[in-house]
Amino acid sequence: MFGHEDQTAWTRALIVVGDVEERLGLVDDAIASYRRFLDHWKDADPGLPDVIRVQARLKALLGRRDR
Repeated sequence: MFGHEDQTAWTRALIVVGDVEERLGLVDDAIASYRRFLDHWKDADPGLPDVIRVQARLKALLGRRDR
């Protein structure tokens, strides 16, 4: 069973997965990973560095995809 620390690490791993997917050109997959991270952390402080970074990457990817 996951402890609290393990859940945080698992959730933050979605950022790394999204970064790798983005580098591989898997834009839709990266968007899904970033959205999953934000969904898990929806009640987090919006000023957290991870949240700010993921929101910025998601916005950039969505803007690029919609072109």
